[in-house]
Amino acid sequence: MDTLDLALTVLDRQLVDSQGQRCGRVDDVELSGTLGGASEVTSLLVGQAAAVERLPRWLTRMLRPLTPQHVVAIAWDDVAEVSHVVKLHQTADQLGLNDAERRAARWLARVPGAR
Repeated sequence: MDTLDLALTVLDRQLVDSQGQRCGRVDDVELSGTLGGASEVTSLLVGQAAAVERLPRWLTRMLRPLTPQHVVAIAWDDVAEVSHVVKLHQTADQLGLNDAERRAARWLARVPGAR
């Protein structure tokens, strides 16, 4: 499979960590190489800011101020397998993918009746 096909294949796929937990979706793919030359996938980008950058420029400009700017780059070496999901070698915590969920859980813990 060539690099572009691989990038398109993993885009928007569910991420599953080494413990089988869902931990987001692939929002963008970072490639290295030269224009017209060989390229390779270097990392998967996860986070709303990465997804917004894929939109048309006028929409990106409008949504960027409203979108959290946190993006996690997962090195391609951390990918264990690509099937109907993208399986990772490490846990979501090790890769920094559960930060938003932890913040939300701390906030919800303070809300009466939320548990």
